[in-house]
Amino acid sequence: MKRLFGTDGIRGRLCDGLDPFLAFKVGYASADVLSEGANGGRVLIACDTRLSSSSLTYALASGVCMAGCDAYVCGVLPTPALAYLVEAENFLYGVMVSASHNGAEYNGIKLISSDGTKLADDVEEIIEEKIFAFDAEKSECKKDFAVGSVREHMSAAEKYIRHLKKCYDDECRGHSDLAKLKIGIDCANGAVSHIAAGIFTDLGHDVVFINREPDGKNINLGCGSTDTAALSALVVERGLDLGVAFDGDGDRCLAVDSCGRLVDGDEIIAVMLEDAVRTEKLTNACAVGTVMSNRGLAERCEELGVRFIAAAVGDRYVKEEMDKSGAFIGGEPSGHIVFGNICSTGDGPLTALMLIALISRRRTPLAELCLAFHRVPSFERNIEIDPSRRDEFKADREMDVLREKAYEELGAGASLVLRASGTEPCIRIRIECRDVCKAENVMEWLCERISDKYGI
Repeated sequence: MKRLFGTDGIRGRLCDGLDPFLAFKVGYASADVLSEGANGGRVLIACDTRLSSSSLTYALASGVCMAGCDAYVCGVLPTPALAYLVEAENFLYGVMVSASHNGAEYNGIKLISSDGTKLADDVEEIIEEKIFAFDAEKSECKKDFAVGSVREHMSAAEKYIRHLKKCYDDECRGHSDLAKLKIGIDCANGAVSHIAAGIFTDLGHDVVFINREPDGKNINLGCGSTDTAALSALVVERGLDLGVAFDGDGDRCLAVDSCGRLVDGDEIIAVMLEDAVRTEKLTNACAVGTVMSNRGLAERCEELGVRFIAAAVGDRYVKEEMDKSGAFIGGEPSGHIVFGNICSTGDGPLTALMLIALISRRRTPLAELCLAFHRVPSFERNIEIDPSRRDEFKADREMDVLREKAYEELGAGASLVLRASGTEPCIRIRIECRDVCKAENVMEWLCERISDKYGI
């Protein structure tokens, strides 16, 4: 059973489960396993804007070097940029130092394979075994001139920006009558902050940026995809056509329409699918969501003649299902969107560009494009738990009994997700039901029963 890696890598508070010594061991173990003990592999490392990111980055780099590989450090860069560059430039693998959408008190480590995807569970388990077996006193590291070196990757951001602009140009090609849009962009004081101007300012639209001044402590703080209130207010007050919001490491994108209404990942996928069907770009009539996707997405897919597949939570699992099915697009309500023929992981800036291009060439407001999506009312609650009890909860048969009773009460057409979060110390409950009264009653009953047993 894995003890370090969760849904999206390793995550924790600094010096409370995550510290530079652990980062060193992750760097060493991952390089040793993925290089299969051979010297000379190149590993790309990036980070977000948290105060703790630089210390973890160089600890990781040291571990990589002591396993005989070279560590190429590219500084602050979004996770999707790292994923793109690892594949495009033939790195052995990549490491992202980030806690994604979490606050600055958290940080994390994500490992990216040579093809730009998250590592498979079984590979993470092998690396984890080596991390726990590491013994500094036994001198497992390379000796003398067998160690690698730390180098800077000076052109990483520039190459990613060029890649994104090409994707945008390709999406707009053949459309001469593009609408000029007024767009608000919330950078979440995160990894997109430093490159946002390079991506968005010369597209021919009027752009307003907010939360683009990271200080190491304000990442995701009242901003970005986890809190779109400021973006919604900006869009309404300035009469903008839409707004887009990223998270701390830039692998998520949510939007708000001209009325300030939130447009989540499910709606973005639905809009993209409808356009692909309309323009006959859909080569495979299939889309991937997750068990957390609103039922309205599956219903919209059915209307469009598209098969809907629900993957496990996590963009790695979305990508795996996309690879199996050849799906055009996949993603999560949180804004992790994967375009099957363009990117290997959730890419916030790319999603924003694809959405902007669609609205511009269709000359249709985002709110109007979303009209065909009929959301099923949903209710969500999180119950804080001791992280050490996560596995106990997953194996608890009493939870299966609660699920069955809840479904009986909710009736046909409803859905329930009851799961331990892979990124935060909590149990997530999500109910979707058109009978609001029933949903609220069942939610209160579930919260009471689960809190009594697991709540803190």
